[in-house]
Amino acid sequence: MKAITRIVVACFLGCGYSWATAAPTGTPSRTSREAVLEADTPLRFETAFARLWKERGGAAPQALALDTDTSIALRAYWLSSTAAVDHTKPSSEALAASFTGFFCGRVRSFTPDWWGRSLRLAAEGSSAAHYNLPTSTRRLDISDSGSDRMISLKTPVGVSLRRSGKLVFIQQGEHSVGIALRSFRMILTDFTEYDWANIQPVFVGNDCLLLGFNEHSTDVRLGSFKVNSGAINWAAELWGTGGRALNGRMTQFATTIVDGKRAFVYGATTFGAYVEAFSLDQGRPLVRFATDYGTGEGR
Repeated sequence: MKAITRIVVACFLGCGYSWATAAPTGTPSRTSREAVLEADTPLRFETAFARLWKERGGAAPQALALDTDTSIALRAYWLSSTAAVDHTKPSSEALAASFTGFFCGRVRSFTPDWWGRSLRLAAEGSSAAHYNLPTSTRRLDISDSGSDRMISLKTPVGVSLRRSGKLVFIQQGEHSVGIALRSFRMILTDFTEYDWANIQPVFVGNDCLLLGFNEHSTDVRLGSFKVNSGAINWAAELWGTGGRALNGRMTQFATTIVDGKRAFVYGATTFGAYVEAFSLDQGRPLVRFATDYGTGEGR
């Protein structure tokens, strides 16, 4: 999770750099744009954005990629690149590099190396899921009554889990936190069906971010807990690449990177790549992007 490459200005290919740094221009229809901003599910976002995209017509690539809302700008840039006609459409490698440069310019941050490869695979229409973190597996009883409700939990190497009474203790190096069992279960995803889940902690100052997901499920959740008390600060459910799975055949990987006062979750699934950013203090969604939210329009 620490393998991070800062994207230099040189990777802002072609119009990527100018779009990322130019002042936003143009004002789309207020009604359609507000529908996108107010969307509270990936399906509603995609439906509203399709209407907004249609309204802008030929001006969509320039106008929407310069929108003041980063989520709209990212979606527009990706669609305009992937929708290019054959003789002007960049290679999947060039498209991924260009989009990464545009993304870094908009959010003023950087991306993990593996996510660029996921973008390239998404542009090719292939499964974008990657598994690049060494993990270890631990069996843990998560039942309230001690009825031996055991599940398997995958964690990054170097992270230990143990339960004591109604608390689950998570330790990573010198950092540790004790979280109430009920709160811990809230971060787990679909463990009742699959009997296992992935847990990734990131300690930031006096808080611990906890990312939970299942490799064969659509659910991804992120929570923030106080290190000294284990009390929950906030919890968020991610959109990922939309709420769908193909009879357990979906795969996914996700990881959290903290940059300043923001927590970025980078993910990739069978259906595409995604990134979502949240404010560290309140868990407020700041940016949401996916190459495909389930309609197939992003491929």
